[in-house]
Parts: sequence; C-alpha cells; structure tokens
Amino acid sequence: MEHVNSFNKFATVSGPSFKGINYFSTTSLGGVSKNEYRSFNLGLNTADNTNNVKSNHLILRNALPSDPVLLQQVHGNEVLDLTKHTISSYVHDNATLPQADAAVTATKGQVLAILTADCLPVVITNTSATIVGVAHAGWRGLSSGVLQNTLQVMKNSSSNTNSLWQAWIGPCIHTESFEVGNDVLEAFIDINPSYKGFFVPGVNRGKWYADLIGLAKEILVSAGVLQVYHSPWCTYKNSHLFYS
Repeated sequence: MEHVNSFNKFATVSGPSFKGINYFSTTSLGGVSKNEYRSFNLGLNTADNTNNVKSNHLILRNALPSDPVLLQQVHGNEVLDLTKHTISSYVHDNATLPQADAAVTATKGQVLAILTADCLPVVITNTSATIVGVAHAGWRGLSSGVLQNTLQVMKNSSSNTNSLWQAWIGPCIHTESFEVGNDVLEAFIDINPSYKGFFVPGVNRGKWYADLIGLAKEILVSAGVLQVYHSPWCTYKNSHLFYS
C-alpha cells in the first residue's frame, strides 16, 4: 500500500520513484475548507467558499517550485502542449483556464496539475526524464483517446527518439465501486471488442462494473508505454482521504 505522506501543510500519495520527475496526488487532508469540502479542496468549479479554495491553492503553490499549470477540464481528449505554448500566470478562475484534459511539458521545473475525484489522474514520462505529461481520464476521456493523444504529443515533442515510457495511475474509483450502464460498455467495445473483458456484469440487468484502471493500462501499453504502475487507493472506499 502506498503511504500517505505529510507534505508541508497538506498530505499526498505517490507511486514509484521516476528519476528526474517529482509527482504526487494530493488528498483531502490539510487546508481550510469546511463541511463536505473538508479540507484541502482545490476544485475551482465547486460550490465551496471561493476564498477557502484560493487559500488551499496558495498552500499548494508555496510547496512547489513554480506556478502549476491548471486546466479547464471537460472530460475530453485535448492536450495542452507546453513545448509550443506558454502560460504566464497562475489563474484561480476556471472559466479562464485553457480547455484541455491533459498537458505536456519539457521545461525543467514547470509544474503540471490536473484535478480529479473518482476519475484517473495519470502521469506519463520517459526514463530519461526529458518530458512529462499528465492526464485527467474518466470513462469519457479514456474512450475518446486522451491517453493516446497525450503520449503522441510527448513522442512528437521528445528529443529522445529512443525513449522508454512509463506511467503511474493515481488514486481513483475501483471496479467494484464503479457501476455503469450499457452506454459506457458500448462506448468501449465500439473501439475494441476485447475491451468487454474489463466489464463485470452488475447485479441489475443492463448494469456493469467497469475496470477503468485495467482499461487505462491496456490503452497505455498498446500505445507504447513499457511499464504502468497504479495506486492501490480507491477514492470511493476511502472518502476520509479523497474526494469522491
């Protein structure tokens, strides 16, 4: 089990060490938010007190080497390529953020950030640590190709043509807690009939338990990622540590 680490005024979990890359997923511990948002809520489009969210972002920012690049996430497959674009300021308003569900950078010290609850936070990098990407991947993003698009941008931008790729899937909802309808099943088997193997029949007719981690692993490996790690933490089952 990955340990929860105290990190300044908040707590994090992370996966195996990737040489030259620092990464982590925050938990709900720390911060100043109250009630159902207790207490390290970073969601810019939630009904939480705006000042509390801004205070939480400031706590996070003070622990980082640079302003994190935030995204206006829409459960899509667009990738913000920061090897070609620059972001000049730290924005707290979701409406003015660049619309994308993944970002890529080759700039040392630049921080990428995505926000997730039950969706998959995915970190991708190469073993030479020349480039890194992060993606927000729910079932819509997975089925529309957000992981493949992220990796393709990284391959196109990488100066190392012989890169070996590795990835970490952070805390997210696990199979036994994620019941979906036929629409989700069909969205995946329309892409690849073998993806049906990642769905377990639910108790009720027309319902399925979806293995998003398994789907993400299959997609990443098929796209050329050599090693894929995943967090053992289920966000739904551990609501004392994560938002769900």
